Amino acid sequence: MKQTANATATSRALERVLLWVLGLVAVVGIFAVPDDDSAHWLTILVTTKVVGIAALWAIERKLKSTI
Repeated sequence: MKQTANATATSRALERVLLWVLGLVAVVGIFAVPDDDSAHWLTILVTTKVVGIAALWAIERKLKSTI
């Protein structure tokens, strides 16, 4: 019984860390703007926004599955 409780606590801690990391990726991805004037500026901009939105979507899915 004690071993199961420790495994559950560890699992919840890892889930929280995962949510924090995904949140950080989402914030950085959404608010990031490329600082160079290269030919790929628009591609980099759109890619960072897509990554940020995908991280938010993953957070939403994870929160729905735990509730």
